[in-house]
Amino acid sequence: IYVLPAVIGEFRRRHPGIDLRLRIANSRVIEEAIRAHEVDLGVVGGHGLAAGEECLAAGLVDELVLIVAPRHRWARRHEIAPADLTDEPLLVREEGSATRRVTERALEEAGVGWRASMELNHTEAIKQGVMAGLGVAFVSVHAVRGEVASRRLAALRLRGLRIQRHFHVIHSEARTLSVGARAFVATLSQRAERRRGRG
Repeated sequence: IYVLPAVIGEFRRRHPGIDLRLRIANSRVIEEAIRAHEVDLGVVGGHGLAAGEECLAAGLVDELVLIVAPRHRWARRHEIAPADLTDEPLLVREEGSATRRVTERALEEAGVGWRASMELNHTEAIKQGVMAGLGVAFVSVHAVRGEVASRRLAALRLRGLRIQRHFHVIHSEARTLSVGARAFVATLSQRAERRRGRG
């Protein structure tokens, strides 16, 4: 939702004659569509390849940040101690979401305690829940740029812990890639290379 539209815009400017359709779903649904040969490509975050899948590009890096409501006691801070998260209600994405999978893995590996207070199946629902004071949440930094800039949300990090994921472009090895699909992978790879050059 937050990264691909700009890539698709660039792709369409380069290749106006190629028809491209975007389906948005959580990572598990996209992985299942790849295995069922329903789509040419899947773009997923924090993915482990299954048998019969091939990764064509993995250059875009996303960081997950902790978001809080503007009146939350952490709102004016840039970071908190990981242990502070233990008693804080955490809003999480549904099972199958890469955001949830990557967050759970990072917190577990860092020995950070946490408790899920509510499960929501969309990032926009998570953001609205945080704004309403229902808890805090980890979301993509790309997803909250507008809200942070307008001070409807505050974003911070856990001290000593960066939660990152790589976006992978996957496809089924049993499905021949179209010319259009190969051109899209090239556009995405070039964009990732430019971003790495700026970083």
